[in-house]
Amino acid sequence: MSLTPKNSWIDVRDFVKTSYTLTIKNISTHQPVKNAELVEVIELLDAGVVMKVPKNVTSAGHILMATIDKKMIDSKKGIKSYSSKLAVTGKVAELEPFNAEFNIITLQFYQFNTEHWQRFLREYEERQRAVDEITKKIQE
Repeated sequence: MSLTPKNSWIDVRDFVKTSYTLTIKNISTHQPVKNAELVEVIELLDAGVVMKVPKNVTSAGHILMATIDKKMIDSKKGIKSYSSKLAVTGKVAELEPFNAEFNIITLQFYQFNTEHWQRFLREYEERQRAVDEITKKIQE
């Protein structure tokens, strides 16, 4: 007997919650970013990331170290089934004011594991594609 449902709308993998935690330290000022929950990732690049950050976090040219902690939890069982960390170091290549409280920065990586970053990009893209397919099916 198979535990996999025959219904194409239900996929066991849909019950796995994936969460990401971003930790940033400004190497130039030797200060951790205390309000990292306010950081918003806008775009993932081949060797970098565009983010919205609070104004007091960094300046152009600063060196930042970022750690992305990925956790996958089986929400049905409440068990953490997978966890990994990806650490990168980069330079704030661009900084543009967004509003009175936030800037948009481009963090260009120069010290990172290319293979791990590319895997992260592929996994993120695949997950987004799956969400888009589910949304499309619901709208039909």
